[in-house]
Amino acid sequence: MTAIGLETRGKLARVAIDNPPVNALARAVRAALLDATRAVERDPKVQAVILCCAGRSFVAGADIHELGQTPVEPHLPDVLAAIEGSARALGGGDPWHGARRWT
Repeated sequence: MTAIGLETRGKLARVAIDNPPVNALARAVRAALLDATRAVERDPKVQAVILCCAGRSFVAGADIHELGQTPVEPHLPDVLAAIEGSARALGGGDPWHGARRWT
């Protein structure tokens, strides 16, 4: 399973978290999200990023399987700092599904 999907269309990138059933921020998701953030930063065509989740819920929090264990990199504050420090505009939602579609 791929924890993150990254798709670009022109100036827009869509980063989709896909970690069923509740899109918990497990280590693999954090690492893939950090990789996607760095990939978007390297793409000079991308000006904005949509962050969304597959399934019925947005990120539900930490992965309960990691509770009580020694934290493993990448740590969530580091991933969030990379996203917040991005030069790209960030939005939430999913414009490529449902009634609204980007062309």
